[in-house]
Amino acid sequence: MHKLLIENEMNGFSVTELRDASLTIDGVTTDIDLARRKIYRQIMKLLKKGFLISTGTGRSKRYFVSEEIKKLDVKVKKERSQAVTTKPSKELLDYSMLKNEQGHSQDQLQVVLGEIEEFQSLIKRFPSLHKYIKPQLDRARVQSAKLQGKINALSVTLREVNLAGRDC
Repeated sequence: MHKLLIENEMNGFSVTELRDASLTIDGVTTDIDLARRKIYRQIMKLLKKGFLISTGTGRSKRYFVSEEIKKLDVKVKKERSQAVTTKPSKELLDYSMLKNEQGHSQDQLQVVLGEIEEFQSLIKRFPSLHKYIKPQLDRARVQSAKLQGKINALSVTLREVNLAGRDC
């Protein structure tokens, strides 16, 4: 958190923005959901201590660094060097993060496709509700197209990375 908030001077961020930034800095975990929960817990601790201020609600909630945190004189402990254990390279972690993101997007796509099927079934069963259900069906179709595009882009990228790795 020190690297993100003080050294990188992050301010006005959301939980997911801070999570993404922490994944690129730390490179410790490749599970984006686990990382988000960890970051959220740390944000809640900083909010309680008065080091962060929040505005907005839900997904539009933003967090700002308070004056209290700027007044602190924090000394960062140096990491112990581990001669025996080697950390995987940052690039490998980033690539596995892409694979996790692809899997997460595929899961989301399955949910949206289920919604589409259900909306279509509801329209057949209750034609009088068509005008209420149609906008939701259209929204789900757009969302499925975006997710499919994301999955395709991640698949192509991962395929290219694997091909480039074999050429080396």
